Amino acid sequence: MEAKKTIFILGIIIITSGCVDEIQNNDSQSQEMPNKGLEIEEFSITDDELRPEQNALMTARFKNYHTDIDIQTLEVFNEGAHLNVDKEGCNPSIDELSGAREDLYPEMECTWTVEAPEEEALRGFSERREPLKLRVEYEGSIENQEPLQVEFRDVGDIEHTSTESLSFSNDELSVDMIAESPITHSGNSIELKVDDAGPGRVEGDYSFEYTPEGVFEDCDDEGEQVIDSEWSTVCTLSAESSGAQNLFFTTHYKYIKEPNLDITLVNRR
Repeated sequence: MEAKKTIFILGIIIITSGCVDEIQNNDSQSQEMPNKGLEIEEFSITDDELRPEQNALMTARFKNYHTDIDIQTLEVFNEGAHLNVDKEGCNPSIDELSGAREDLYPEMECTWTVEAPEEEALRGFSERREPLKLRVEYEGSIENQEPLQVEFRDVGDIEHTSTESLSFSNDELSVDMIAESPITHSGNSIELKVDDAGPGRVEGDYSFEYTPEGVFEDCDDEGEQVIDSEWSTVCTLSAESSGAQNLFFTTHYKYIKEPNLDITLVNRR
């Protein structure tokens, strides 16, 4: 009987331990935001071949992973001369697409009615391609979730140094941080690189923030794109700093995405 009790108790301990491990693993996974920006999950139309006066419903679905985003433009441009495009609206509103946080990534769906013109307007051809372009302009930012860790020491306490580097991306920008550690109290430098890494493009210049205050010196507040949206600089880490420091680098930018749809107008019986 005692043996059965022991086996039963051990079974409870094993099962409970498994549950605790699972909870801890889930907590660990939920603490890190996905490395993503604003995703256009769908840009589609119910019928991509339209006859005179026929209409279709066009849909764009978005999912936001930015903690802070400012959407300035969300429009469909009719690059052809014949289609009529009317916006039905977005659900929820654009303002509610901001504010992503752990395990909560806002989604939004926008719809437009696309209508082919009357037969008279389509005379002269039997079939014609009409492109539609979705244009989304927004301001976002990227910051390393994990810090770049460096240590400041007196030169006499340093036996050797190593290169500490950190790379991170949100599918819009990629960022590199590179520094030597330990860092002497005579000061050292850190190399920072920003590059376009997504399906859209950066519009205008970058602006930057550095944390903690007092560790970064002679660092640019703004950066102009050089080639293909790339920017890089070398700035100083303060000689007045001491001990281990966790470095964070934030880049603010404006981003534009412009996916296309091709609609075929058919004017034949």
